[in-house]
This record gives sequence, structure tokens and C-alpha cells, in this order.
Amino acid sequence: MAPMTPAPPMVWDHESLLSFKKELEDAILITIDLEGVDHLVKKFDKPAPTNYEKLSEVGIATYDPREKVSTSTTNDMEVLGSCIRAHHTIVHQFRRVTEETCPAGYHKRFAKDPKKQHAARPYHCAFAKSIIKPTQQALEGVKNLIKELSGQNLTKSEVQSGKDRHICILYWAANMEETVFSQAGIDLTTAGSQVTIWDMQLWSIFQIRFQKGQAKGEEAFKSLGALGDGLNLHNATNDCVAQLLSLLKVLSMQESEWNSWFHQLADLPLMPMSWMKASIYQHNFNMRPRTLHDNAYTRASQGQSSKHFKNQSAYQHRQQTQHINTQTTTKPSINTQTTSKPSVNTQTTSKPTQDTSSSKKSDESQKEIAPKGKENTAPVANTDEVSQFWAKYDKSKVSSAMGKYRRPTTAAVPKSEHVSGWPAGMPGW
Repeated sequence: MAPMTPAPPMVWDHESLLSFKKELEDAILITIDLEGVDHLVKKFDKPAPTNYEKLSEVGIATYDPREKVSTSTTNDMEVLGSCIRAHHTIVHQFRRVTEETCPAGYHKRFAKDPKKQHAARPYHCAFAKSIIKPTQQALEGVKNLIKELSGQNLTKSEVQSGKDRHICILYWAANMEETVFSQAGIDLTTAGSQVTIWDMQLWSIFQIRFQKGQAKGEEAFKSLGALGDGLNLHNATNDCVAQLLSLLKVLSMQESEWNSWFHQLADLPLMPMSWMKASIYQHNFNMRPRTLHDNAYTRASQGQSSKHFKNQSAYQHRQQTQHINTQTTTKPSINTQTTSKPSVNTQTTSKPTQDTSSSKKSDESQKEIAPKGKENTAPVANTDEVSQFWAKYDKSKVSSAMGKYRRPTTAAVPKSEHVSGWPAGMPGW
């Protein structure tokens, strides 16, 4: 869908540029950029993910001309740049998705193709310390900031009349911003009484200068010297600052600079950015995750308490305890003529049985257990004796010397001890 945000008023020469500058001389300029992840793709049985669902960063840069130092001139980019205020938010859901951890497979398959590389650089913000918020909260923060700015640095007459400041919001290629704010149910034009939104990519000066309908932000900002010495783009806030610096540079151009850039197509010198703080970039870069998944809290032995397992669903618990599923207690059998169940020592039988391989093995095992010089003379166990045997077995009072039977594999637990599913005495759980 084509963007609906209009272009700024048409400018075709230096005179029309001065008229446009007059229109914005007291307006608060705000650039907004949204970045999204690129590993979410349409699956054959599901609808394509929306831009709202893919949102990973929210960047904002603001410039209030009433905060400008009184001794500065309109073309002093060093001072103008230092008056820019920036904000950067990383969406919590995708806080671990970076250019190093992105799971999209085509990044590796087409590693040498720049167009297939991961674009967004969430932890490379150079102008504000990054914060992490949920998607909706991050977007609502944009509107709240605009509301705050619309009532900032008001004159006495504006306070008395209840008039808001003029807010001018600028996008670059507005499709992402339009759809995300629409899907979030947020209308930025209602944040103040004088809010204007433009798509700077469609501005006539860039269409004429670059001979294309939609110039790339990187080539436009670079031609105006707004990238400084290697500023990382595709970070939402870095893009916002570069765009705002570009606009301020255009508005501050003398006629000679205008002719050189607009007519002769010469790139302007790099802007000085000594006002940047290297500590901000280093702080954000050090925050970056090294892996896509956080493995620090996946097992109780790595810091989780036993309460974690009590709150899990039955399915999750079964998945984590498959390696001990065979440790259920199995009661021994007293049938001496079957081999599927262990045999209880009945010492002797009152009647001879058919000579089979199983009975021979049973006799041999009984002879090994019986003391030397004594014969097994006990009668065959009847139903009452079976009941008595199980009663003794359940109380764990059956002596191992009375017979050779299959022992339970789970550890015995006192009745007073709570059993949560893990065998008692297992270390580390």
C-alpha cells in the first residue's frame, strides 16, 4: 500500500527554501523512525506477520528552536546538533535479535550479498541510552512525548490563550510508521492542536537532486554531510538524528551552498559532531546479547528455585522428567512358574512340578540363598500369605534375605516428606 503521508511543501530554488524556512522557524521538529526484525516471514498456513508484530525499535529525535543558544547562528551546525534531544527504545520481545543473533537463514546463505544482511542495529545507538519496553508501551511513549513537547517553552500569550506549540513530525519512507501506529490504534495528530506530519523522502528537493521519486536515506544524508565520520545507520535513533541534521542543514544553507549541493550535485563537507558522547555508544554496545536465547535460567541448577517446577504445567514437567520415568515402583511377583515377574522365596513346593528351564533356574537361585545344610521345607504360599506378604512389603519390612526379588528403583521417602515428582535425595533439584 502506498504511503498516505504527504510531502513537505515544494521547494525548487533558494528563494522558495527561505519561505519554507520561515514557516518552520518556531516549530518543534520531530523525526520518528521504526525498525523491524527480518526473520518473521509468511508461512503457508498462517497470515503474513504485520509491521506491528515485527517492530523491534522506536527512535525519536527532537529539536526545539527556543532552546537554541542565543549566541549561535542559524548555520552553526555544531551548536544546532548539540540542541537535538534523542530517545531510543528496543522492543522487549526482540531485545535479543541483533545482526549477530538473527535466526533468519538467508543471512548465512547469502553472506556476501549486502541486500541479504541483517539491517537493523539495535545496540548501536550513539545519541541516547537505550531502554527496553513492550511494543504498545513504546509506541504510546511517542505520543506522550509529543503531548509534552506541545506544551514546552510556551510564551506568556500562549499560556494565556491555551495555545499549543507547532509540532512538525517527519518520517522517511512513511509506510512502516503509518501502518504500525495505525495497527496500534495511535493517532499522533491528536497529541496537540498543531501537529503536522510529512514524509521527507517525498520532498521535492531530494526528488530533483537525485532524479528519483524515492531517494535512499543514506545517500541523501551523506550528501549533506549528516553522517559525520561513519555513523551507523539502521539504528532507529541514529537514522532520526541523521535525518534531523539533514533538514537543519538544508534550512541553514546560504545561497552558494544551495547552488553547490542542489545544482552542481556536490556533496557538502562532513558535519562536526564533537557534541556526541562516545560513552553513550559504548554503554549501548556493551548491552548487546551474545546469544539469541538466554540460557542462564533454563534449569534449577543454574539459579531457579524449586518453586519454578511446582508452577510448571504437567506436560512441561513430564518433558523434563523423562529420564526418570522408569523409576516407578514395581511390586514383586510370587508366581514361581513365570519369568516376567521376580520370584519370592517359598523355600520348597509341596508337589513336584514339571522340569522346565525356568523351574531349574528358580531351584538353583533358591539353593544359593538357602543356608548350607538346611532344606527348604515351607509350604506353598496361599492367598492369605500373599496378602500378608504385600502388607509387609508396603511397610518396607520384607527382609532381602528371605528371597531374591526385584527392588524398587525409586528412593524410599518418609511419609512426612512432601513429594513433588522428583525422587527424594536427587542432588541439585
